[in-house]
Amino acid sequence: SQLNFHSLRKLAIVVIGGTVVLVGIAMLVLPGPAIVVLPLGLAILATEFLWARRWLKRARALLPKNDKRSSGSYWPRALLIPHRHYLLILAALFSIWWIALAISPWYRSTWLLENVLALAAVAFLAVFHRRLLFSRVSYTLIFIFMCLHQVGAHYSYAEVPYDAWFESLTGRTFNELVGWERNNFDRVIHFLYGLLLAYPIREVFLRVADVRGFWGYFLPLDLTMSTSMLFELI
Repeated sequence: SQLNFHSLRKLAIVVIGGTVVLVGIAMLVLPGPAIVVLPLGLAILATEFLWARRWLKRARALLPKNDKRSSGSYWPRALLIPHRHYLLILAALFSIWWIALAISPWYRSTWLLENVLALAAVAFLAVFHRRLLFSRVSYTLIFIFMCLHQVGAHYSYAEVPYDAWFESLTGRTFNELVGWERNNFDRVIHFLYGLLLAYPIREVFLRVADVRGFWGYFLPLDLTMSTSMLFELI
């Protein structure tokens, strides 16, 4: 039981810390507090990994002292990208990623099935982007999830060779590192579905239905869990 707890703890740290780091990297090209978010993600990872502690020390050395810009409120004009331009950049990057992973997927039928809902979601965002323009944080979270989903669609979720990739970089498998006995890419993405898309879904409830208070948190969570379970049944 202690081994299972340690594995689950390590998985949670990898997922949460990695997601925060990815969001921080995305904020390097938009007016968000990347200088705060990136060290926060590294700090989460540093609770379990030595390499993250080393990078965190380097990041702290780069932080300006007694400088108001460290709050993220002031950015060079070159980084102040208009909202719709930022959306177009994400759309272009996702299109390139989608085309690359659409070439010779391991199972074409699986790839088609996985992309039905993905393309429907992209079509919805494109059609209603004027009436329902999400925040940059929401678009970034959706972009990250969709890119990860395309990896699962290309290889099939149960056969994504993340272990081989990790072993080629570190000399040992990731499953061996965290104590997994099977390919858990599907479980990680299933968890990230709720972690990454809960914020955009809540934004829809707040802006469209004007839901506030307790229901502003419960309904997005309920919808996220319901759609996740429905997908599993399908």
